[in-house]
Amino acid sequence: MLFSFRTRKRGSVTGSNMNNEELLSISIFDGKIMHREIIEATKNFDSMYCIGEGRFGRVYKAELLSGDTVAVKKFHSLPHDEMTDQKEFLNEIRVLTEVRHRNVVKFYGFCSHVRHTFLVYEYLPRGSLATILCNDEAAKEFGWDKRLTVIKGVAYALYHMHHECIPPIVHRDISSKNVLLDSEYEAHVSDFGTAKLLNLDSSNRTMLAGTYGYVAPDSNSLSSPIPSTFGNLKYLTVLHMFQNKLSGPIPQQIGNLKSLNKLSLWGNYLSGPIPTTLCGLTNLTLLPLYENKPSGPIPNEVGNLKFISDLELSENQLSGPISASLGSVVDGREIMVQFAKYGPNDERIHKGRTVKSISMTYETGQEAVALKQTCSSYHEHSSLKTNNLSGPIPASLGRLGNIELLHLYQNQLSGSIPKELGNLSSLVDLELSENQLNGSIPASLGRLSNLEMLFLRDNQLSGSIPHEIGNLSKFSELNLDENQLTGVLPQNICLGG
Repeated sequence: MLFSFRTRKRGSVTGSNMNNEELLSISIFDGKIMHREIIEATKNFDSMYCIGEGRFGRVYKAELLSGDTVAVKKFHSLPHDEMTDQKEFLNEIRVLTEVRHRNVVKFYGFCSHVRHTFLVYEYLPRGSLATILCNDEAAKEFGWDKRLTVIKGVAYALYHMHHECIPPIVHRDISSKNVLLDSEYEAHVSDFGTAKLLNLDSSNRTMLAGTYGYVAPDSNSLSSPIPSTFGNLKYLTVLHMFQNKLSGPIPQQIGNLKSLNKLSLWGNYLSGPIPTTLCGLTNLTLLPLYENKPSGPIPNEVGNLKFISDLELSENQLSGPISASLGSVVDGREIMVQFAKYGPNDERIHKGRTVKSISMTYETGQEAVALKQTCSSYHEHSSLKTNNLSGPIPASLGRLGNIELLHLYQNQLSGSIPKELGNLSSLVDLELSENQLNGSIPASLGRLSNLEMLFLRDNQLSGSIPHEIGNLSKFSELNLDENQLTGVLPQNICLGG
């Protein structure tokens, strides 16, 4: 059995006054006595005294006979040949003996024994930052001034470890679980089991470690499938792996990341269907999957993504109808979808009364498709860009009274421009260029009082230019090139501002 307890004060302390000394001076005690006192205080590590649990062990609250309260991190018991816990145990001791800072949890000592292996720290009454943020009532009390105090404390601790410790120390597992708060909401960084002491004479690069809360794009361009084991990172909140060379299917196990709110996989070579399990990530706000090779339909469960603000599925190989449930998305700001094959004139697109933009542009692709639903209650931008859409423009698009941007250019759309588009009173940008539209320009477009840009170039439009177009006082760009228009140029267009 090996005991060690650090002291902050120099000099010896006699037995007569040892109970009046700070706990930091407990190294004067016999190790066996101290061990026994902790065992008794936790009733041999009974679960009723457990205040937290991690990968390598549990944390217990121990109230000692001296009146002091400590936190005891007891490591899991493993077979002798399994050294993972032992490595973390020794690593944490090594690092904590190098760190002295008010924003780093105070380390009192350790016990290494065949039956019990534990570390002893100061006890911080408010627990972890994660606990507070996950409790609605506690979070309400956790105002911005307190949050700023926590941010500063963590920053001070990291600066100390990176720039004032020799050798520098990299924690490698900063997460809300490992930031503990005292009664004054002062932050204390804890859990140094995966920390690394840097060798100043060599370059250093480490593998991913700890609890991932953010994974940034790899600068060397990853080129293998996404590991299914990513689904085990249950506290992950942000996962960015865009613009790499990742291939293969999107693992269904990513659906296990219930805390995830941002998932960015665009610009890879991912294939196969979009897993329905992604639609179970109900906290997701960002999901750009464009410029990949996924195929098949969009899952019907996509409507479960109630907080999605950016859903980008363009420039893929998706097919089939758009799920009606997409109209259930309540927080959409930008939805961009590409489809290769659809049935014509799906009226579900018109259920989203406050859609603010739709954009559908060109791609060489499979057979002709019709405009489909990309609506949500609060869209500002929606795009089915990079397609080979065909057929007429549905007149029912004129019901989208709050739409601000409508892009249907670079497709194979045919037929006339619906006069109902003149009902889009909020429309700012209308682009229908590079299609096969025919007939005349509807005079109703002159009612679009907020229109600033109108692009109708490279179609087969005929007839005269309606003089009502000259009523659009906010016009900044008008392009009618490469059509079959006849008649005179309306004088009111030439009046200028």
